[in-house]
Formats: sequence, structure tokens, C-alpha cells
Amino acid sequence: MFDGINIKSVKTAISLAGKDSSFDGDNSIPELQIKGVTALCNILHNRKYAYLADEVGMGKTYQAIGVMAMLLKEKPKAKILVIAPNRSVQNNWVSEIKNFVKNNLKEEINIKVKNFEEKEGFLNSFKEKNTENVFLTRLTSFSTICDSVIRSSESSYEWEESISAKKLYKSLCKIVEANNLPVKGENFRGKFDSSDAGKICGKFLRGYTPDFDLVVIDEAQNLRNKNNATTFFNCWLGLKRFHESESASIGKILNSIPFKEAGNTKFLLLSATPAHRNIESLRNQLLFFENENDVPKSDEITHDYLAKFLIRRLRTYNNESKYNVRKIITDNVSEILENDTEDGIKQRLFLALVQSKLAVEAVKNNATYKIGFLETFESYNPSGNFSNDDETGERGKEFENNGSQEEGEKGQAPDKKFLEDISKSFYENFKKEKYPPHPKFSFMESEVSKLINENIPLENIQTKAPDKAVVFVRRLATVDELERRLNALYENKIIAYWAQELGLENATLKDVQRKFEELYNDRTNRENAVMESSDGDEVDLEIENLTSKSNLIKWLALKKQHVGKGFYSVSKFKKSLLRNRPNSFLFSENYFTARYQKKEIEQIVNEDFVKEVNAYICSDLKHYIFDNNKTRRYNSTELLPLCCYVALKTKGDKDASYLKNFYQIKEKVNGSSKIKCDRKQIIKILEQDSIWNHMEEYDVRINNYDFYQREILKAVTEKYLKSSEAILEFMYCYIKELNKDVCNSVMKRLFSYKCSYGIRIKKLFETGNLVLKQMLDGEMIEQELQIKEKLKYLDLQQWVMPATGGNKGNGGLIKRFNTPFYPDVIVCTDVLKEGINLHLFCNRIYHYGLAWTPGDLEQRIGRIDRFFSKTHRERTEQANLPDEQKTMIEVSYPYLGKSVDEHQLKQVLKFKLSADPLLDSKNMDQKNIMIDLDEQSVKELAGFIPIDSDICPYSGEEFLI
Repeated sequence: MFDGINIKSVKTAISLAGKDSSFDGDNSIPELQIKGVTALCNILHNRKYAYLADEVGMGKTYQAIGVMAMLLKEKPKAKILVIAPNRSVQNNWVSEIKNFVKNNLKEEINIKVKNFEEKEGFLNSFKEKNTENVFLTRLTSFSTICDSVIRSSESSYEWEESISAKKLYKSLCKIVEANNLPVKGENFRGKFDSSDAGKICGKFLRGYTPDFDLVVIDEAQNLRNKNNATTFFNCWLGLKRFHESESASIGKILNSIPFKEAGNTKFLLLSATPAHRNIESLRNQLLFFENENDVPKSDEITHDYLAKFLIRRLRTYNNESKYNVRKIITDNVSEILENDTEDGIKQRLFLALVQSKLAVEAVKNNATYKIGFLETFESYNPSGNFSNDDETGERGKEFENNGSQEEGEKGQAPDKKFLEDISKSFYENFKKEKYPPHPKFSFMESEVSKLINENIPLENIQTKAPDKAVVFVRRLATVDELERRLNALYENKIIAYWAQELGLENATLKDVQRKFEELYNDRTNRENAVMESSDGDEVDLEIENLTSKSNLIKWLALKKQHVGKGFYSVSKFKKSLLRNRPNSFLFSENYFTARYQKKEIEQIVNEDFVKEVNAYICSDLKHYIFDNNKTRRYNSTELLPLCCYVALKTKGDKDASYLKNFYQIKEKVNGSSKIKCDRKQIIKILEQDSIWNHMEEYDVRINNYDFYQREILKAVTEKYLKSSEAILEFMYCYIKELNKDVCNSVMKRLFSYKCSYGIRIKKLFETGNLVLKQMLDGEMIEQELQIKEKLKYLDLQQWVMPATGGNKGNGGLIKRFNTPFYPDVIVCTDVLKEGINLHLFCNRIYHYGLAWTPGDLEQRIGRIDRFFSKTHRERTEQANLPDEQKTMIEVSYPYLGKSVDEHQLKQVLKFKLSADPLLDSKNMDQKNIMIDLDEQSVKELAGFIPIDSDICPYSGEEFLI
């Protein structure tokens, strides 16, 4: 396998620069990736496994796909298995492989993917004759493999704590469709736990699945511990880990299953944090592939040993490593407890009460109790639901372990019950208080208030918005509580913003509502409600006055209740603005005048032009004409692109076909001479001005984009204005402006920075393809309807959003966060710590709930410390500024001082520093670190930088034959 691979042969087959890249030179990312693919292929030529440990953001997924492509080029019938850590990352692999095939293959290489959405489908797949050669699954599916085996053969199955051996045996036989197996059924007696069952399932199914040529294990650090998933993984693939003695009954069953020798499968491991907790974590992964005696003890592992199979390059921005661009902030939030203010005293007393209860609580499992004790420093309110119905099992779903997305994989803190009781008592005695006092919550409210002040300044000044943040927590209830508290801050700021615009002091939500109603009613009472239609007839214009249930109050109520669907104020309001107002198109664009002079309109609109336009109108009358009480009115919104299409076609412009396809203009009715729209009306339509043709006046270069990009940018802008509080700009301009061109007034207000929302739209145009690519999954949008369908996830513009395991809305949330629009803050568990990008507009990470391992800390930070991130882009522009003025990645560790919270943070940081020198330096082993970690403060530990850190500590140059 991989015979004679060199850089030249790899470059002949694939291009990791793709079709668009701003990198060049020998140390560019595509060049480093090509070297990585070459080195990995040559390591795998001689060894069973290779380890790609590049830092986050270096393109490990693309390099792995490059290795897969080189294998399939050499051996088209090879079978490749990719094991992702969870569902989100698995789905990301699907899109990345699709993009790679589309943009990075230079030779024809057949890559066909089978993506397993369900566990049962995975178990049944390999008995079929597959045409696919790449199989995608996830490690979390292996955690409940025994349940999946039984469920796949039984129509109704409920989870059992201990499994019937006979039931398992029958289910295994059914899966492989065999009745006479060389397994002694009488050995399958009694019951056993899921771990043993996983071992049995793995060994049994190994005989009925193919030997893969290559297995790619993403986030390989998840193999470090023994659990149900890794036990099955080990036995199913015939590896060397976990062969300790079993009970006599389990041994009897395992011995009765025919043994299938491990084939010549090669393994490619991927992880930015191979020493996830410490060097022992890395050693545990290697023991899957090596005998115990062949792997050095953890304190004896050296750089020379790792260099035999490991590739690691550090991510840099203009030769600046993570140690140059990260600002580590350690905040002791317990200072508020020392204040003799009412808030300080209340928090001090409440904390004392909680700690007193913890000290006397009797808990059998001391280790589990300590977990609960630590979690207390994140939240005092574990559920918010004080139901005593324990039969529902909801009390057990308290905090997530390791970011698992699988249902049921939640942990339970033993302090939950009495914390609920304390919180219940608090609410009963302090009825005006919304939440029990907590120092960390107070800290986060202070931090997010600063962010909101930057994003929504009360003064009309140019803001840097959006500034965004990710807050990682562990306790599930903390997600809900922080979301509510931080959203309340946004709501209050927006009320203050509009109170100032409307000239109100100390205004409440209802005060703002009443003022809007007053001005709105005054405007509509003064306005002539009868307007002249486009063909000279007069029609009534129905504009609803705001009632006590105003559009404004409905909008804010929707935001407060976190409702994603339903009535938006723009729905009726925008219609009332645009009805019969041909000169007020906010989102329609005159493509003809974007390319040609207005004076040419008179020349091209001749008799034949008019006939052609009407031939198209006849093909779809209802689309272009309103028939209101037999009064014909033309739908100028739809006629504009039609007239532009005919005009561009007349000029021989290539974009004419784009317009026809995009707007789905039907074929014209040939021979139709009935005139529906006369020359004067067509000229009037084509002479319409468009705000999009004046964007350069506001320093927005929209004309540099092609047709589809312009349409997508406008569609995204519309989504934002319709679904966020920016819609109130429509209402404000309507009540303040006396002219009829309200829509253009809105755009001028936005882009001239008279309000704080225009910068977000401008940022979208500035980033161009960078944002659009991820918004549309890299696909070309060719029709107007496709845009509306593709961008549905933008409809929910909430300021602060939650993300937890099992939430199918996380995908849309991630996409929204990577736009300049809302949310500004994500509060999440570790479900978002791996395999996803949150970097385009975010450079702040808060470790509110502390991760247990340094690997998890680094994975979290890696979500925003990536190429093309906000930090990367801004530091590139700031190259000539002093270092102290450059954008930094802000990594914050809020902790409760003089408590177990501080102790745990110090322990995690010490673990991190014990491994960093070995992984990030060519010259230092972990045992040579020259500081006494136990004597260091939290601030000193967090700010420590290893000596002699290198950009390429494990370059793999020796494998580039």
C-alpha cells in the first residue's frame, strides 16, 4: 500500500489549494498539507498506523481525505472506514468529502460515500454488495452497540440494565442472516453487562464484516479510556487493547466465537490533542496497535519515538503561533463575595448555605460526589423545574459527559436534589428575585454587557460589531439560565436604544411601544390613504394602525419567548410599504441600469420589445398582474426582473440567461399580440432606481460580485432585517420620513451608520465568499426559490442561543453564528467542542464550566482559533500596528478563588504544561520542564509559554521521498 508516493505524485492527483486560495509559498497551508499527505502515506507504507496531530484549523480532515484519495487511486476497490466522534462531525465529513471531490481532485478518482445515520443500518450494511468505498460512522454509536443489535431484530425493545445472553445470540444470528453458526448456543446463557456484551458483539461481528484497507479515526483522543465504545471498537477491528481476563462465563462465550485474524488494515489517527489529559492518554491510544512492551512508559516517551509515526505542525498567522495571538485572562470572580454591598452579602450567605449543605450530605460514591461538588461552582439552580415526579427520569439528565450527542448519555450530579430544594426555598422567600445569586453569573452579565455596548452603542458612532463570544458550561441547567439572563440584557439595551431615538427617559418596553403607536397613528392619519396605481386607476391602500397588540410588542414578545416561527412585524408592515409603490423596492434590483446608462432605455424599448414583454406576461398572467375588483394593477416587483431580462437579452448580455433561470421566467406565448403593459409603463419600470446601484456611496462594493452573489447577499440582508430588531428601522423611518421612499431611507440610515445595525450588513459584503460558502454549504444557488429554502435557518435571529447534545438545531445555529448577524453569544456544553467552526466573527471563549482535561480546553479554543478567523483577518490588516493594538483571541477562565474550583483549574493547567513541551518543541521532552508547577498561581500557570516552541515540531520531512 502507498508504494512510491512522493510530493510530485500527490500533486499530480490532488490540489489542496482548491480553486480559491489566498495562500502561496513553500510554507503555505496547501503546501504543508501536501507534505502531510505525502508523509502520512509513506508512514503507512511501513507501519500499521500513522498519527496526524496538526493543531486545530490546519486542515486535518482534508489531509485525511487526501490520503484516502491516494489509496483509492492506487487501489480503486479498497474499502475505507471513517469513525467520527459524534453526529455533527460525521455530517461535516460528508460535506467535506463532497467539497473535496468537487474542488480538489486533479485526476478521476472514484470516491463513493455511505453515510450511516442509524446504528441499525450500520450493522446490516456489510452483508450487502456495496458499490461504496468510503463508510462513515461515529464512535458514539458503539457505546450502545448491544442495544442496537437487539433493537435491529426486535420490533419493540426496551433498554435493559443487564442483557439476556440468549436474546443477544439470537439477534446476532439474525443480523448476519445465518441459522447454523459455528457458535455453541448453549454457551449463551445467563445475563451480563453492556461492556461484556460489547466485547461479544465486536468479536462476533468481526467475522461478518470486511477487512478495511484503511480506518480513519477522527478525534482519536477519544480512544484513551476503556468504555463500551472502545471495547467494541477494539474487538470488532481485531486490535490489541483490553485483553485482560474475563469471568469464566464470559470467557466461555468468547472462546466459542470463531476467531478471525486481524487483516492488513492500516489506521490513520487524527487529533489536535493526542495527549488529551497527559502523555498517558497518548500511550493508551497506541496500545490498540502495539503490544504493551513495545510502547515506552509515559514518562519515557521522547520526541524521537513520536517522530517515527506522528506529524504535527502548529497553526500560525503570519509566523505567529498560538502563544503570540492568545490573550489568557484569569478572573477570580469571588471578589464580589468580599464586598459589603447587598449583592455581595447575599451571595456570600447563599454560598455558605450551599457549602454547609454539601458538607453534611451523605453520598456513597465519593468520586461522584466530588463531581457534584465542583459543579456547584457553576450554578445553584440545577433544573428550574421543581417537579417531584422522579419516575420521568428527568432528574438524572443533569449535565453532559464529554459532549456526547447520543440520547441517554447524560450524567447525574448527587447535589442536584438538595440544590433544587434550596433554590425552591429561595424563590418562595424572595419572590421578586429571578435567579439565586451566583458570582459567576454576575461576572458573565458584566462581560456580556461590555460586548452589547460595543455591538449596540447608544451614541451614533461607528461600531466594530459584531463582537461575538462562546461560553462553555457543563451543567445543562446553566445553559438555560445563562441564555435567559443574557437575553434580558440585550432586550434592556434595545429598549434603551429606541427610548433614546424616540426622546424618552427611563422608558420601559410599554413606554417605547406607546410612543411608536402614537407616531405611527399620527403618520397614517396625516397620510393620504388613496394612491394612484401604476396604470392610472386609483385604489385604496390598506395600512393597519397599530393597536394595543402592536407589531412592536408582538415582535419583542416573540424574542422573549424564544419562538422561531410565527408572526413577524414585517409581514404586513412591509406589504403596506411596498404596495403600489414602484419606486420603493428595497430588495429588487434594476440589473439593466447596473450595467448600462438610463438613456439607453428609450432606444431599446421599441414596439418589438413591448410585444416580447407582453408575450412573457401572457404566459403567466397571475404572476405579473393583480386583478382587484376587476381593476388591473401590475405587479412591478415581478415585472422589473422580466423587463431587465428582455433588455439584457436585447443588448446581448450573457447575464440575461441567469436572470431567466433565477427568476423562473416561463417561456413566452408566441403569436400573442394582446398588449398587457404599454411602452410608457415598461420605460417607467426600467427607469426605477435601486439602492443597490448606489452602494459604493456607502463604501459597500456590491458591484464587484457576480449575479448570484448579489442575489444571495440581498436575500441574506432581507432575512436579517425581517427577523431581528432591525425591522424596527422600517417603522422608525416610516414615522419620521414624510417622503414615500421609505425603503431607501432605511438603507441609507443603515449604511450611513445612523444606527448600529448597518455594520452587520456591511460586514457580510466585506467577507464575501468566505461567509457565503459556509452559509450555502459550498453549493451554487441557481434559482430564487432555492435561496429561500436554503436560508431558512436565518429566520431565527436570537441574541443569545443555546447548544446542547441531541439538539438537531445546532447545525443552523453554527451557520448563523458564522454570519455577522445574530446570535452574538452561544452558551453551550461540550457538544460544540470538536469538529465545528465558530471562528468567522468570534474571538472570545469563556471557560465558564471548566473542562476536565487540557485536551478539551484546547479543543474548545480551537473552534475560534483557525485560519480565516476574525483574529486572522484583522491581524493581517494590522500587520504594521504595535502588538498591543492588534486583535487577540481572548481566552477567559472565570473561577471561584480559594475553593475547589480554583484547585481544579490549577490541576488542568498543570496537566497541560506537562505535555506541551513534548508536543510543541523539537528539543524538549515533558520531563525537562523547568518550573515547579505546584508553586505557581493560576495566572502564572495560564500564561506559561514552553521554551523553544517550534512551528513544525514533527514536520515529517524524513518521509518526503
